[in-house]
Amino acid sequence: MVVKLGTWLDNVRKRADRLTEQRRADLNHLGMRW
Repeated sequence: MVVKLGTWLDNVRKRADRLTEQRRADLNHLGMRW
């Protein structure tokens, strides 16, 4: 399965309000720019 990073990032940003606090913290730790 091929997942395009840009598409994935767009989807995560759009759904940020539905992410768990842990998932959000993990992404922040990785340097996620919202």
